[in-house]
Amino acid sequence: MKNHDDEKSALEEAAVSIFVDLYNLNREDHLEVIERRERPDYILKSIKDGLVGLEVTHLFYDAAEAKMLFGRSAEEMHGLENSASYMQVLNELLKQKEKR
Repeated sequence: MKNHDDEKSALEEAAVSIFVDLYNLNREDHLEVIERRERPDYILKSIKDGLVGLEVTHLFYDAAEAKMLFGRSAEEMHGLENSASYMQVLNELLKQKEKR
């Protein structure tokens, strides 16, 4: 079983890879990962803008959903979700990251 840091790292790498691929498909620019670090999580190089910092945040509806998605719950279904709650949690996460 992977430890928490390994899982977090793998999840961040997957998110950055997907982000960069989609960005490059949809923009007249090109991003590539230059460095992985603590803050920001990644340094990307852009043809147009030079170096760009990228902070990765994953948003789960609640702890039960996160456990389910990481295979730490026997539950197969999650209850109804309210998008307003997602926005509130996202704003709280952004405030926390901004303080660091």
